[in-house]
Parts: sequence; C-alpha cells; structure tokens
Amino acid sequence: WASQTFTSQLGWYDIDITNLVQEWIDETVTNYGLVIIANPGYKFSKFRSKEATNPNEHPYLEVIYTPSEYTIEIPLNVNWNWISFNVHPDDTSLDNVFASVTIGNKIHQVKNQTQSATWYGVWVGNLTEITDGEGYLVNMNEPAPDYSLTGMPIEVSSPIQLNAGWNWIGYYPQVQIDITPALATIQDNANQIKNQTESATWYGVWVGNLTQMKPGIGYKLLMNADDELIYPEEKGIVSVSYNSDNIMNWKTISGTQYNMVVIAKVMLNEDVITNGVLGAFDKQGNCRSVGKLENNFWYFTIVSNIEGEEIGFKLYDSITGRVYSSNETLAFADNITLGTFDEPMIITMKDGVENNFPTVYRLEQNYPNPFNPITNIDYQLSQATNVEIVVYNIKGEIVRTLVNEKKSAGYHTVIWNGKDNRNANVSSGIYFYKLSANNNNIIRKMLLMK
Repeated sequence: WASQTFTSQLGWYDIDITNLVQEWIDETVTNYGLVIIANPGYKFSKFRSKEATNPNEHPYLEVIYTPSEYTIEIPLNVNWNWISFNVHPDDTSLDNVFASVTIGNKIHQVKNQTQSATWYGVWVGNLTEITDGEGYLVNMNEPAPDYSLTGMPIEVSSPIQLNAGWNWIGYYPQVQIDITPALATIQDNANQIKNQTESATWYGVWVGNLTQMKPGIGYKLLMNADDELIYPEEKGIVSVSYNSDNIMNWKTISGTQYNMVVIAKVMLNEDVITNGVLGAFDKQGNCRSVGKLENNFWYFTIVSNIEGEEIGFKLYDSITGRVYSSNETLAFADNITLGTFDEPMIITMKDGVENNFPTVYRLEQNYPNPFNPITNIDYQLSQATNVEIVVYNIKGEIVRTLVNEKKSAGYHTVIWNGKDNRNANVSSGIYFYKLSANNNNIIRKMLLMK
C-alpha cells in the first residue's frame, strides 16, 4: 500500500488510488489520517476537508469517488445457466454482450422472463438487448469458463420493480450478501427466491438451502404483492457460508432449466430422520437435489429439464452406513412447492437396504428427444470397465465418439451437443448411439430436429 499525507486545511486534494481496490467502502479518520478501501469498479478522485463543528472534534475529509469500468466474470457451462449482470456496458445489444461466445457457435439461446433469442449465425427472436435488473437463462452448446462483460457498475441502490407472482431478477452488489439483508426491503411481500439449484422460502425467516446472493447469478423471485427491491449498500455486510455434511458426495446435475421445491418429513420404520444425507434422484440415478435439514424436516430444490419426470429419494443412514430408497416418487413440475413449514410432505423409506450399484448394463433413451442441439444420454455399468459410446448416422458412419475410456461401476451421463468429431454442426435427422462395454452392445435411436 502506498501512503500519502494531507494537511487538514480547507480545500480539494487530488489523489490517484486506482489500484487501491477492495470489496467494500470504509472511511476512517484518526488523527487527521484517512484510510480508504474502494468498491470494485470505483476510484476516489477528490477529497475535501471539513471544519470541526465543535472544539472537541477533529476536522475531517470529505471523499468524492466516481465509478470506473468494471469487468464481471461469469463462467458458462454446457446447457442452461441462470445469470445476471451488475455492470452496464456501452452497447447492450446481444451482438455485443455475447460476442465472445457466438464465435464457434458456443451459445445457443438467451431468454429473460418474457423474451428470447436463438443464435443461428445471427440472433433470431424478440430479445435484442440486456436490461439492468433482469435475470437471464443462457443455453450453451459448449462451455465458456472465461466469459466476462465489461461496463460501468450499476448503482447498488437502484430500485428493481417487482410484480406479484414470479420475477426474473438480477443482482447488483459486487460481493455476496446473505439473503436476509439482501432482501430486507421486500420481505413483507416475499414468498420464495431461487437460483438454478438452490432456493429459500419466507416463513418470517428465510428457510432453505439458498443462504447467500452472489454476483453473476440470476434469480427467480416469487412475490405475494407488488413491491420495490433495493439492495443494501455493501459496507459492513457479512456473509456466512453454509456447509452441508454431504459425505456421500452427491452432486446435483448442472445445466437444468427448471426447478421445484419440496419440504418433507422423512420417515424410516416410523422414526423421523434427522441425520444422514438425503438426495432426490431420477430413474437413471442422477442426483437432482441434496436436502438441507431444517429442524425436523428436509428442504429440497429439485432440478429438471422435463415436466412430469419421475423423481425418487435416497437416504444414506450415517449411523448404519446403509442406503435406503423411498416408497414414494413425485412427478416434476416447474415452479411449484410441495409441502409447507407447518405441513411437510411425508416421505417414507423402504425397510430394506438398497444396492447402491446397478446389477446390469443399461443404455437409456436420450432426453430430451427430439432435441436441438443438446441431449443427455444416461447409462449404467454393473462393474468398472472400458466403455465406448458412439453416435452413428443412418448410413452407419461414425459421427461422434462421446466416450472412450474406463469408467467406474454406477450411473453415468454423457452429453451430445449435435456436433461431429470435427466439431462441425450436424444436420437434422435420425441418429443412432451405441454403448459397448464388456461384450455388451446396446443401440438406441434419437432425433435431432432443428
């Protein structure tokens, strides 16, 4: 840190401290000294000293600071990403905002709550530019871990108008903030907030696995009435991380477009389960949520891309070391909540230990199907073995090799993005995909429809 000394005489003082950048603002005057920590994207330009208002006070300095350009980094994964921007670029058009990911056709689609646009070499659709305060869903053909956007920081206290019902919102602060102070101005009318894999519901306090709001993330906010959201100034806001004891290392799949909330009481042999690890899974064994224990019930934010998809539950009993599966399943439905704080959904676990590994080799039907341009292929292996999954056209020619390596026993998913081995987009039509593993050969058919 460089230091400079100023007298306490009246007047303006010019200083260049562009490089003195931290996460929050604080001005501390001690014995005529001044310590400054600037908000990212801001630089202090002038000081002005003030006279003391009574003999017992020291004179102090007035700080004038102005915003400068700031770059936000938002890693984008394959399939869907829920994002938002806390900067305002000079050019808000999609051509500019997503210029780096249109190269090579990495991006497929962008949408806000009411509009969308699809990339076909040019943007096609009724969404033409980004707007401050909005959340966006971005669908990627390929990952873009280095995606970023540069612009002027949006004033944190800029109001966001909210309507009763669902609102897709952005996040203005440049640091993460716990949701209680972040949403303090609207808590009287708030019902639920969620990002792509987490959510929280308002019951006088926020209950759920979403505990912090973070830059670059897009949110969906359910309101009971119209209101106005104003984020707090970032000074002095402390964030506390939420740690879960997920010793099974179950991980929610990424790239999903939809989610729902389940608030449940879980029973095993008439006992209420308040320990271990609970997860929601699809029929192929892919994890769709890891539950968070809230008093005597479990809170799930279940993700999916398919309405009506069958979802079940698994319990890892940390006392016995056993894994159980649920008697009940549910049909996925976007934006709904099953169970409440007062009347949670009841989930009962089967009185019998589940074999946590498949006993046969299986290749599932891809989903979605038909698709454009991305689809998921689930498969299961009864033992560790070398695996090959290849896509063929109707002539029997190899289009793309998706997997060619040794895989562990268990449940797996691979994604095909509609490209061949030369990374070129393939045409619409019928394709076949084949699993070869330990003398097992399984073939299924899929339809790419553009």
